[in-house]
Amino acid sequence: MAEDHCDEAVDITWNGLDIHVTLKKQSWHSDFIHIEIRCKEPLPMTNTGYRSHFMQGEAFAQYESLEAFILAWLEEASQSKDWKQIWDARQQLSFGF
Repeated sequence: MAEDHCDEAVDITWNGLDIHVTLKKQSWHSDFIHIEIRCKEPLPMTNTGYRSHFMQGEAFAQYESLEAFILAWLEEASQSKDWKQIWDARQQLSFGF
């Protein structure tokens, strides 16, 4: 994975899931940042494990770090009924049939 153009990268483990996150400040003289989230499993904010997210840097600045932002997002998104059903199903034993 080429990360030559990212301004920050962090690896996070959340509920046993390994997540890789990159942040890029936009170069078109705006306050927007671009965050990419990658995981081999679905996450509360993405059913595919990948999410590309643009947001204003001003909103991001209230967090102490990229990791703090992602963890807060995961915690908030994990409260949804849909995610709780996905997570519960994932926790059930599977016999591989």
